[in-house]
Amino acid sequence: MGQDVMTVEQAAEFLQTSRDTILRKARAGTLPAAKLGREWRFRRTDLDAWLAAGGDRYEPLVDEGMAMELAKRRRADTGKRTSLAEMKKRHGA
Repeated sequence: MGQDVMTVEQAAEFLQTSRDTILRKARAGTLPAAKLGREWRFRRTDLDAWLAAGGDRYEPLVDEGMAMELAKRRRADTGKRTSLAEMKKRHGA
């Protein structure tokens, strides 16, 4: 179980809970996760941090580089500009 990225089943085993609980929390945004197509993935370091924080809720951190990339993509898609401050505000950072 030393994998850096886990599937739903592996995350459920790691957290000693059911697959359904993992999926429900991931969909609700209360568990750190990333959706790749139809599949969810979980980073072990994120789950460890989530547990250390008490596991009640997850507050995503906005990486400034990622926020800038998302803003660029949004401009390319919609022609609208989004400031870094606006991106942080939207994502709770």
